[in-house]
Amino acid sequence: MSVKRIGLASVATFLPPERVTNDDLSKLVDTNDEWISRRTGIRERRIARDLTTADMGTEAAREALLRSPGPVELVVGSTSTGEISCPYLSVEVAGRLELGKIGGFDVNMACSGFPVALATAASLMRDSDMERTLVVASDRMSRYLDFTDRSSCVLFGDGASAAVLTAVEPFHEVLTWELGGDPGARAKLHYGGQGDEAERFHFHQDGQAVYKFAVETMVSRIASMSKKIGITASDTLHIVPHQGNLRMLESVSAKVGIPMERFSVTMDRFGNTSSASVGIALAEAQGRYQKGDYVFLIGFGGGLSWSAVALRW
Repeated sequence: MSVKRIGLASVATFLPPERVTNDDLSKLVDTNDEWISRRTGIRERRIARDLTTADMGTEAAREALLRSPGPVELVVGSTSTGEISCPYLSVEVAGRLELGKIGGFDVNMACSGFPVALATAASLMRDSDMERTLVVASDRMSRYLDFTDRSSCVLFGDGASAAVLTAVEPFHEVLTWELGGDPGARAKLHYGGQGDEAERFHFHQDGQAVYKFAVETMVSRIASMSKKIGITASDTLHIVPHQGNLRMLESVSAKVGIPMERFSVTMDRFGNTSSASVGIALAEAQGRYQKGDYVFLIGFGGGLSWSAVALRW
């Protein structure tokens, strides 16, 4: 019995229109463009002042469905910054887009969100008669940031990404996925919380620990998935990573011997958009890929968690 093939039919994004540059932030906190860009690679980001996570996710999903029209049978959402707990992002998007009486649920793995949502949807499709599903990732990190803390407020932006998966015409095939993490290091990166309003909205990370975890995660996932699907030296491999820090990506590039031009980089324009970032980076880079190329989506972040999906274009 042949394995049911699942592939990516479309991917799309939504970015809020308001741009906040490093120079803009220098008016709020003791920093400057040179300090931020040299340490992170970020030059500007988008901020959703009057938009919710559902607003952004709906627009990204709408565009993904315009690029691959047709009914979908399931929505898998990803967010860790939803304004309300219920209804959750996937159901809110399905309702706004009038997708009918279909199932939906959310996953929460912060910056690992888009790949794990994609892997979850693909896995459910393989074990069912579903032919088309929608994945949507949206985060509004600006609501958690302390704009007097230059170590964190410069890193993040807001945005959404979405994708349609299909078993009908699986052009960009999902080959395999890997999920994992280090729960013992969960205190190294966290935000949210409980208590009164002043305690609830916060962000904290141990930058050095997260940096080390991210580099080790990307290197090991590239090696393990390459071995699993039999990539050889003659194959072209592209990396679509979470957009945490440009220096991380440069370190990974040097360690695995894949040139930086085959890493999708969007943090310079959009910053770290948490669970939406891998989808945004994929949408921005997809025009560079040729038939037969391999594309690895790799997320890492809060938890500490990681997720990875291998595609064949």
